[in-house]
Amino acid sequence: MSTKTTFKRIALVAVAALGFGMLSVVPSNSALIGQTLTIDAAADALTIKGTNADTATAIVTSTFVTTAAYDSISVSAAITSGPTNATLKVEAYDSSTSSTTVFGIVTDTTVNDSSAAIGTTESNAGTITASFQLSLAGITKAGTYTVLAYATPYTATTTTAAATPYTTTLTWTITVTAQDLLATGASTSTMRDGTATVAQGTAEGTDSTSLSSRSITSSVASTIYVTQRNATGTANESMTVVVDGPAFITTGASVTARPTEGTVATLKNGNNIYVWSNGTAGTATITIKSLSGGFTATETAKFYGTVTGIAVTTVTSTILRAGGYATAATIRITATDALGLAVKDRTVNATSGNSGVVLSGSAVCTDASGYVTDGVYSCTATSAAGSVSGNSATVTYSIADPLSTTGGLLTTTQTYTIGGSVATEVISLHATDLTAKSSFSPG
Repeated sequence: MSTKTTFKRIALVAVAALGFGMLSVVPSNSALIGQTLTIDAAADALTIKGTNADTATAIVTSTFVTTAAYDSISVSAAITSGPTNATLKVEAYDSSTSSTTVFGIVTDTTVNDSSAAIGTTESNAGTITASFQLSLAGITKAGTYTVLAYATPYTATTTTAAATPYTTTLTWTITVTAQDLLATGASTSTMRDGTATVAQGTAEGTDSTSLSSRSITSSVASTIYVTQRNATGTANESMTVVVDGPAFITTGASVTARPTEGTVATLKNGNNIYVWSNGTAGTATITIKSLSGGFTATETAKFYGTVTGIAVTTVTSTILRAGGYATAATIRITATDALGLAVKDRTVNATSGNSGVVLSGSAVCTDASGYVTDGVYSCTATSAAGSVSGNSATVTYSIADPLSTTGGLLTTTQTYTIGGSVATEVISLHATDLTAKSSFSPG
């Protein structure tokens, strides 16, 4: 074994002094020469992530010249200020330790075992350089931690540190900041009808229509997706959800069973808000707010009751092409309940006053499909095969009246006129001054 480079020829003891306490510096009577203590970085910074514990490390290097066998240095450290949740450890850092001497004895340099010496005594003096790792572990709180590291010399004639108190000190400062978890106004809230996803609708942050029956069913009326954001991309905080109006809410990563109550909830980041009818018609407002107050959003869910009427609300075209042609979206009809809320998923029929001009039909008006159903029905009108330009007919649109016991209908009407093919086309030539001319000169 080499007697020139092995770490096991270094007489060192690493001691971890845990806890708080101010240490004073007392001049040493040690026979050791040129004692120094350095650190790789006197100040470190780290950011803790959520509730996860973190660890800060530093490398302290001790150098001294021995004058007799059994001379040694003990490197110790103590937390002198900062939050009380972290623990400190000092241990040998073998990969950075070297020696140009073969003086002294060998001891275990870990904090947990400063056992009896092992190895042999050597006879010539020299310089010893040894490195130690300081580890501040279990950091979960923001703040400034201050650690004092110090070297205590032991001469060949002493067996305790009391005879030669610590002589060399340095300070290690760790600044710990908490990760920015607060959601800002850059966050979004997006409502979709039923269980449609964010992608199954308008752009994120803009809502699809939320319109549902007041009937108590096992189906979700609408889903609200909240995406938390902040400048560092690390937003992650709880939010409160409060309902004002006829609805219940639940939160979670997926849909659960229908609730029987619940108008206030806490929303965990990554979970969704599910809105349910409570059996009453009307409009419910759902307010979402982060605990920090940096983000607030409101969503509106409508629950319609029994349909009480229909009416033509938009007229696009009342001129139909002669000869049996269908024209889509001629008008739009809205079905409403007693509160004026639109009612979706109804069947609208058309009855022509003159089937030789405009055809009758069932379900000729359809609500939009999927997540944008909104109780507004787009109607298609079809001219009769034998219809000619100038003919007209009134069409009665109807749906079943749910309050009638005799098969009554709720109705509205629209009159259509038939137009023919183009008979004459005229092209008129005009000069640039808009004066009509029958002929033009070249150029």
